[in-house]
Amino acid sequence: MKRWSFLVIAAVIVGIVGCGNSSPNSPEAKAKGEEANKQFQKEQEELMKKGM
Repeated sequence: MKRWSFLVIAAVIVGIVGCGNSSPNSPEAKAKGEEANKQFQKEQEELMKKGM
């Protein structure tokens, strides 16, 4: 379970960094990063609920 969440974190970081590198000032890239971040936070909350 922990390894899986680590992979999710890595994927999110890579995704945000990738968007930033392709076009740092692009609003689309920023929106994608924020969307990924929201999705990531949702998944983390669900994992915490399952863990408890």
